[in-house]
Amino acid sequence: MDMCCSAKEVDRSQEVCPEEVVLQKSNDEQPLCAPEDDSAKPAAEAEPAPEPTPVKVTFSTTDGVKELIFTCAPLGMDFTKKDPQIVRRVHFSGHAAELGVQPGWVINSFNDESMEGKDFEFIYGALKAAASQLPAVVVKDAAPPMRITFCLPDESTQELSFVKTPLGMDFKAKDPAVVRGVTADSHAAELGVQVGWVISAINGDDMTGKDFETFFSKLQTESVKAALGVDGARILPIAFRLPDTSIKKVNFTKKPLGLEIGKKDATTVKGAAAGTQAAQMGVQVGWVITTINGEDVEGKDFEYVFGKLCSVSKNLPAA
Repeated sequence: MDMCCSAKEVDRSQEVCPEEVVLQKSNDEQPLCAPEDDSAKPAAEAEPAPEPTPVKVTFSTTDGVKELIFTCAPLGMDFTKKDPQIVRRVHFSGHAAELGVQPGWVINSFNDESMEGKDFEFIYGALKAAASQLPAVVVKDAAPPMRITFCLPDESTQELSFVKTPLGMDFKAKDPAVVRGVTADSHAAELGVQVGWVISAINGDDMTGKDFETFFSKLQTESVKAALGVDGARILPIAFRLPDTSIKKVNFTKKPLGLEIGKKDATTVKGAAAGTQAAQMGVQVGWVITTINGEDVEGKDFEYVFGKLCSVSKNLPAA
């Protein structure tokens, strides 16, 4: 049974989402079986295959350096021979899209090895070799993200992929394509959108000269097509405050999350279940959950935090 999250205390009275039930055999109940037949010994079980090694990639982004852990293939990133460190395209059905990788990000290192100055063959070969050791996962029913192309003040263009709402951009009726404001801690802010940027296209459709009603309707329509949503997002970002007071954001893409919390300090991580994304992402005991999907949860009680983790993770694909 998949658990969307895990909350544990000494009495272990809260270990699954409220709507789930676990059936367990009591300790004093003995299974019934036929007398042992020495002439028919079971064949020795084959040794389990070794666990695949996750691929750690660090990127330079508009918001600083981001470290992501890839746990399945295909990675879903395209590069060019001219600038092999720069991500040119992100495939919506790949793991990179699930983790929030954006075109324009620059690969700094790969499994702690610097990629600076490396040529295309080296970078492509290293990523391909590592990806070949990861389990292949096909995203069957994932909708593509909403692609918005911006014209920047230096006359360059940048395409960003939005995967959740609210987008976090403000517009005015007079010049509907011009970004007038960016909400703090919103998805647009996460992607590095700036005031003054001009939207030139939405999912490839030219927005130049469109009136406010057409422009706003297009944003709404494409958001629905892409199945964007806060609780239904394919990526669940959770921010943690570390013991050194720094903040680390982890993008969860599979359930169960594997986070263990307690009733007394509901936002403090008590453990990361082995084999789950929390463990794979390096979440540590003592880290403090500050936000879930952009919502501040510090100071919230156990029922609220536990319920929030369950509700926002229930639509993630199972590991």
